[in-house]
Amino acid sequence: MTKIIWENLYNDLPVHVAEALRTARLQPEQVIAKTDGELMAIEGIKEEDVNSIRTIYNTDNIEQVKEVLAKATVEEKEVAQTEKVKKVIKPRTRSKKYSMMAKGLDRENTHEIKEAVEILSRLAKSSKLKTVELTINTREAGVRGEILAAGGTLPYKTESKSPIIHLALGPITQNEQDLIDNVNETLRAIGSTRIKSAFLSCTHTPSVRLNLSSI
Repeated sequence: MTKIIWENLYNDLPVHVAEALRTARLQPEQVIAKTDGELMAIEGIKEEDVNSIRTIYNTDNIEQVKEVLAKATVEEKEVAQTEKVKKVIKPRTRSKKYSMMAKGLDRENTHEIKEAVEILSRLAKSSKLKTVELTINTREAGVRGEILAAGGTLPYKTESKSPIIHLALGPITQNEQDLIDNVNETLRAIGSTRIKSAFLSCTHTPSVRLNLSSI
C-alpha cells in the first residue's frame, strides 16, 4: 500500500497555508483545480493567501507539482525513512497571461453583479475558454434547490464534503442581462443569510468578489 507523507508537501508555502492544505487533505493537483473561492472556503486560507498558492500551484507548473507528489507518495514500509525528508518546489511566478488579466484588478473590493460581468467580459478576451463560473461559500452544508434560469432550470447544491456551491453558467458571450439575472436569482434563492461570500470568474481568469448587500 502507498501513503502520502503530508509533511513533505507544501513546504514551499507559508506555514499556516501549508497546515491548512494538509489538514484539508488536498493533493497538489486538487489545489490547482480549485477556484479562488473554493480555496478561500478552506479553514485558515485567506484571500491574500491565494496569491502565494497560485504562484507555485498553477497549470504552468503541473509537471513539477506531479513530480513532488510522486516523491511524497511512498510504500508504507518506507515511511520511517522518508518522514524527515523535505521536498521543496522551486517557486515560479504566475503565467504572463494570468498576470496581465489580474493587473489593475483590486481583489479586495466587492463588485456589483453587472460590474463583475463587465470585468469578466474584458478579462475573457485573452482566454480561449470562456465559461462563466459562480462559486458560493455557504455557512452550512446541505444547501440545495433550483431556480427558473434563462433557457431552463438551474439546480444547485453544496459539495458533499464542503459548504461550497460551484455552478457553470454558460459562455461569457451569452446575453449579458440573462447572465446577470441568473446570478441574481441564484443568490436570492439561496438567501443572503446562508451565504458567506460569492465569486464570479471565467475559466483560467482571476475571480471577482461579488457585493451581496443588494440580495
